[in-house]
Amino acid sequence: MSKKVHPIHGEYLNGLERTGIGAPEVLLEAYLWARGIRITHAQVPWHDGTSFPEILRHRVAHTQEALQKYGRYVLFGASAGGSLALNTFHEVRKQDPDAKLGVICFSAWVQVGDPQELRRVVMEREHPSQASIDCVYYCDDVTIPGLSDADKTFIRINQPAGDQVVPRDFMLIDGVTVVPVSAERHVKGIVEGIIHVPPIVDGLPL
Repeated sequence: MSKKVHPIHGEYLNGLERTGIGAPEVLLEAYLWARGIRITHAQVPWHDGTSFPEILRHRVAHTQEALQKYGRYVLFGASAGGSLALNTFHEVRKQDPDAKLGVICFSAWVQVGDPQELRRVVMEREHPSQASIDCVYYCDDVTIPGLSDADKTFIRINQPAGDQVVPRDFMLIDGVTVVPVSAERHVKGIVEGIIHVPPIVDGLPL
């Protein structure tokens, strides 16, 4: 059980594989709610043609409203949702440097690293997403360079022991705490990371 005064509220930003609410999302919600962490699901529209700037504007507005309502808030970003969580965090904190907003990333592609590999992974799939590619570029070009040392204390990155989708080195940000997980596959790494969420949340300065 988490040690902080609960509940704490937050939102789960899905990756490219999970755009609806199914059994994994229901189980995730039940697991975290039982531990005092109240989450909702963003259902990010990666595949419907919505542009990245539009997606980001919506997430920033929603997060600002949540902070006004709850006082503190956590964004949980899985895979492609991780770069979106970081971009949202950066835009909100630019406008309000005192915002009590945390970010926990799970197996997230946050640095472009290899542009050809990024495009191959995202675009050579049944449902490609240009918005996701634009999101990673924005994270690498704008968000990461713009993070202050104070900002970085509000961010945690879960990094699996192995990942067949996202290169491990491209998950990292200098100066941000990494939480290693033992899983060696992409989805398993996300699931194991979620299991460790309660103590990670306790370590955020919220």
